[in-house]
Amino acid sequence: MSLATVISGCSVLSRGSEQIDWTTDSMNDDIASPPVLGDDRVYVAVSEGDVLALDANSGEVDWQRPWNEFMATPVMSDGRLVSRTRWGDLVCLDAATGAVEWKRSMPSAGGTLPPPVVEDGTVYTVTSEDSRAVSLEDGEIRWQQSFSEAQSADASDIVANGRPLVSDGVLYQKTGPTDGGEFSALDATSGEVLWTATTDTQEARYSIRYSPAVDSSHVFVGTEGGTLHAFDRDTGDEAFTIEVDGPTTSPTIADGRLFFGSGPTAAPSTLYAVNPADGSEHWSRSVYGTQWYANPTVSDGTVYIGHWAGDGPDKPPRVVGFDVASGAEIGAIPVGANVTAKLTVDDEHVYAPAGNRLAAINVTAFRG
Repeated sequence: MSLATVISGCSVLSRGSEQIDWTTDSMNDDIASPPVLGDDRVYVAVSEGDVLALDANSGEVDWQRPWNEFMATPVMSDGRLVSRTRWGDLVCLDAATGAVEWKRSMPSAGGTLPPPVVEDGTVYTVTSEDSRAVSLEDGEIRWQQSFSEAQSADASDIVANGRPLVSDGVLYQKTGPTDGGEFSALDATSGEVLWTATTDTQEARYSIRYSPAVDSSHVFVGTEGGTLHAFDRDTGDEAFTIEVDGPTTSPTIADGRLFFGSGPTAAPSTLYAVNPADGSEHWSRSVYGTQWYANPTVSDGTVYIGHWAGDGPDKPPRVVGFDVASGAEIGAIPVGANVTAKLTVDDEHVYAPAGNRLAAINVTAFRG
């Protein structure tokens, strides 16, 4: 049956909880990407491809768009949702109704591609052959920047991992083979390559898997091998590195600190808060269970992580909040299933993708 028959008309399980305001019924697969907020709705994509719009206050389904294939994390802009399918299509939906506004086929070489990013009416996306900028209005191509000859040697292995990032007119993105560490900065208006840096050699342990973060001086990217690299944002020169025990999550910058998680697939994992100027540590906290799929989210003085269960029934999967300044744990809420994507936070809720359900945790559980 379709997902609509599974959750339609009965999308809240735990109203009245002092901590969790609502939880959706079971969907037909895990929630594959972070929830997206806009126009009093929460938009989610599940692994089987359906995209849903939920009322942010109640969890009730406003609309559902079956797609029958994996959809990357949508991005919301100007009343539209833009996403990528597993086989390369770039899709734009009307955020109010779920209707398809336009769809463009993109080269994929049979592999999953990263989600797009939207800035000032332009959608930036990566294919198996090049980087592209297209119009948010109609999907028409504005520019294309082909990969280098070396990158294109094996098109089936050309993938950029993690959502690109646009800052001050520059597009930052992972490029090159999946098991490689090449990272580039492009002029967002023209597509001209400004610089390209590498994390070391083209080996799996140096590969960049997740999205970058940027501040006024540096661009930060993490690798499978447990190194977080800080590149000069203007030149691409390596400024410093941070070595940790295990693969790193996507970094997040907030309140003058750089946050990221790290650790092997087995517990424990570690959440770090460091100085983005030089990499010196402010604090670190060990958390049972892996947080590999749930990168840190920062809001109103709290850094949130969601993680998988630890070893034993006394260590359930939870959403945990830490004080940004001190690292003190200020709340830990069990969510019933492993957290499968990054958390999303607004003024009232922490939205946690917990397996095949979405839980809306009241922020007072962390803020008192």
